[in-house]
Amino acid sequence: MKWNERSQPRAGGLALVVGVAGLLALAGCDQSPTETKRTNAECPGLERPSRGQGPAVWGAAEQVPLPAGWQIDRPRIAVGGGRILLAFHTLDGDISTPGDVFLVTRAGGRWSSPENVSQAAERAGEPRLGVDARGEPHLVWGERFGAPHPSGRWVPDAILHRTRGPLGWLPADTLYRSPFLPYASVPWDPVRDRSGRLHVLVDVEPEARRTPELFHWVWEAGRWLPGHSILGSAPAFMGGGRGGGNADLTVARDGRLLAVFTSGAPAQPGQRDISSVFFTSSADGGASWTAPQLISRSGLLPAYTPRIAEAGDGRIHAVWVRDTIGDMLPDVLEHSYSPDGECWTKPVRVYPPGSGLLQVPALTPDGAGGLHLVFNFFSERLDPPYYLRYSYWDGERWSPPEPLFRMSTITGSYVGLTRDEGGTLHLAVTAQEGGIDRLYYTTAVPSGRRARE
Repeated sequence: MKWNERSQPRAGGLALVVGVAGLLALAGCDQSPTETKRTNAECPGLERPSRGQGPAVWGAAEQVPLPAGWQIDRPRIAVGGGRILLAFHTLDGDISTPGDVFLVTRAGGRWSSPENVSQAAERAGEPRLGVDARGEPHLVWGERFGAPHPSGRWVPDAILHRTRGPLGWLPADTLYRSPFLPYASVPWDPVRDRSGRLHVLVDVEPEARRTPELFHWVWEAGRWLPGHSILGSAPAFMGGGRGGGNADLTVARDGRLLAVFTSGAPAQPGQRDISSVFFTSSADGGASWTAPQLISRSGLLPAYTPRIAEAGDGRIHAVWVRDTIGDMLPDVLEHSYSPDGECWTKPVRVYPPGSGLLQVPALTPDGAGGLHLVFNFFSERLDPPYYLRYSYWDGERWSPPEPLFRMSTITGSYVGLTRDEGGTLHLAVTAQEGGIDRLYYTTAVPSGRRARE
């Protein structure tokens, strides 16, 4: 199977860019995580099935107006202040080389002109997007300040952040710059807690030749507070070239921070473990975190890009993609859930292996026990080879993934998906039609809600 260059994960995406070698180096860790293998009936709180609001009813996709000839990728989407916000990076000639990070907004039914947020001296890419309590955007992205990466590809070594103040855009600030490694993994989208603070999880190498640790940063009162390891007592347990996007964070209804991440898990003597899926949480805003809970052990078949969501019924869900054939490329999509973050159900496969190549999934809950899942799917056996797939968790099972839009080519590995306070879904995706890159936006409402309306 060929890996199409248009969809190759670049720096800050899947861990493949910055090396499987780092993952393999994790074998031999001696910090044992907690592990449970239970059926639904054995997890207290899962005895009775839940119910969702019904699968989404999608509207027609509209093209977001952009200057002619632009090549774009990595769409991210957020809702705030009565506006739709879309971030993306342009491509600078080469399909794997970003140019700058841009933002467009939609208010009153009209799209704004693109704003160059990064204004990088060289290149900027891998945007992430959050919104503060004022509805103002917070963009996080990667840049490279040091010597070219040994691979010859564009790989960021610094993470920057920028937001707007009362008088306009504030100067960009550096969230993190790697002092030892030739790369910095861009974190996933910032999330806002009930007090209005923003949170991100970032891979950090605190000392030379040490395995990277997962650090937690908080934006409060107009600045980033000093980051710290979420597992300070067990630093060797973390890291290993997981890459940005391989840790995800959400805020529960009770205010807790919930996180999933991938890391090499301690294994039995003579065994190796590359990149398993773990859960941790914080009840004090990130000052302390629970011991890592092992959701799924990988062995030599790594997991990538886990996503986490709390459904409207309070159950915690995690999805991720994983390799099942040993080529380090994700070909299966899996799901597990928990009533409390401690007892996790045995993972089930949302999409079976052997069908093609799975891309970075996007997950968001409905207002009840349901989940909406969108992911990009690639197979050389299909024409066109790319399809955007949608599946719905109704509280008991996943619907068969179906093509969401039959565009000529869905490009890039990322999909922007969010849900506003009224329950409407907002989706952004890049597609190529007639050799021209286009950015599309659409909305959806759960079928159960539409029926009531």
